[in-house]
Amino acid sequence: MPSAATLPALSRPGNRGGARLVRLPRRRRHATPPVPCSGADSGARIAIVSAGIGGGHNACADELGRRLRASGFTVDTYDFMDQFPGRTGALLRRLYAGQLSVLPASWGVLCTLLRARPVCWLVAVLCTLLTGRALRRRTAGAAAVLSTYPLATLVLGRMRRRGRLARRRRLTAPVLTYLTDVSVHPLWMERGCDCYLAAHRITAEQITALGARRVRRVDAAVRSQFRSGPQQSQAAARRRLGLPVTGRLALVAGGAWAVGDVARTAREIAATGTAVPVVVCATNEALRAELAAAGVGITLGWVDEMATLMRACDAVVTNGGGITSVEATELGVPVLIHRPLPGHGRTNAEAFDAAGLAYWVRDGNELAAALHEPRRPATEPAKADPATVVAELAAVAAPAPALRRIA
Repeated sequence: MPSAATLPALSRPGNRGGARLVRLPRRRRHATPPVPCSGADSGARIAIVSAGIGGGHNACADELGRRLRASGFTVDTYDFMDQFPGRTGALLRRLYAGQLSVLPASWGVLCTLLRARPVCWLVAVLCTLLTGRALRRRTAGAAAVLSTYPLATLVLGRMRRRGRLARRRRLTAPVLTYLTDVSVHPLWMERGCDCYLAAHRITAEQITALGARRVRRVDAAVRSQFRSGPQQSQAAARRRLGLPVTGRLALVAGGAWAVGDVARTAREIAATGTAVPVVVCATNEALRAELAAAGVGITLGWVDEMATLMRACDAVVTNGGGITSVEATELGVPVLIHRPLPGHGRTNAEAFDAAGLAYWVRDGNELAAALHEPRRPATEPAKADPATVVAELAAVAAPAPALRRIA
C-alpha cells in the first residue's frame, strides 16, 4: 500500500481539488474605472461576492467567474468576510472553523435558531450595517452582481430593494444568487434577489417554497474535469496517482478543513474489509498525523488532481454534502454521506438522498453493504449555463450606452 510520500503529484500544499483557496484583498483597485455597459462584447463588469468559509463558495465563484470571462465579461470577485470592518471578518471565519472542529453540535443548534424569521432579519440588519458601505463601493458600475454566499445575498438583496438601512442609493444592478448547497437554508432567501440559480431540482423546489419569485435551473458550477464525458479509466487513474491497481478504494473527504468524524469514518471503512480508505486531510495536519500513525488507509494533504482521484476510487464518502459531493455526482461516481455534520451537513444529506444523488448511510452497519454495491447518482437533464443566465439579466438591466456627439 503506497504512502503519501509516494504520491508527489497528487498531494501538495496550496490547493484542494484544483481550486486554490485564497483570501481576497479587502480593497481591490481596478486598472480602469468600472463603466456600465450593455453587454459582454463591450466588456461589461460582473461583481461576484463569495466567502472563504470552507472551499465550496469560492470554488463555485471561481468557476462562474471563469465562464463569464470566457463570455467576454470583466469579472471582479470579492470575499464577503473581508468587507467587515477591521479584523471582524477574520475573527468570524476562525470562530466558524473552531466551532465545526471543537463543538460541531453547537453549529447545528445555531442553524436551527437561524431558521426563525426574526433571527434572519436581525442577521440581515447587522450584516448590512457592517458591510453595506463596502459592498456599495465594490458593486458600483457593475452590470450584474452574483452572490455565492447566503449572508452576501441578504445584504445585496436589501440594497437592491432599497431598504431603509441601505442608505444613500440602492443597488441598481440585478442581483443573482448561485445556490452552492443542495439543501437551502432560510438565510439564502431574500426577496430583493432578482434571480436564484439552482443546479438541482430539489434545490429549486426548496428555494421556491421559501418564497423566491424567479428561479432558474442551471448546470452545476464545476470545472470541466468534473463533467461527464470520455475520461480515463479507473485503472489508468490509479496508475497515474500511484494507487493500488486492484481492490476497492473509498475516497474519504471532510471539506477544505477536513472537519467532523473523518478519522472515525476512515477506521469504520477499514474495519469493514470491503474497501481501503483514501483520506483527504486537506489543511488538517493533526488528522493526517493521527491516521498515518495508526496505519489507517492512505492519507493525503491538499489534493491537486481531485477529479482524477475521484475516478480512481469506487465511491466518495463525505460528511458535508458540499462541493465535493456535487463534483462526484457530476462525474457519476457513487457518493455516500456518512456521519454528516450537524446543520447544513445533515440537511444536505437529506436532500441528496431524497433526490437520488447520494446514499445517506445512517449507521455503521449499512456502510459495508453500501461500499460493496454503491449506487450511482441519478442523472438530471442538461440545463442552462449559469453564465448565460447572468449575461441575459446583465444585458436587460444595463443602461443604454451614451450617444457620441457628431461634430
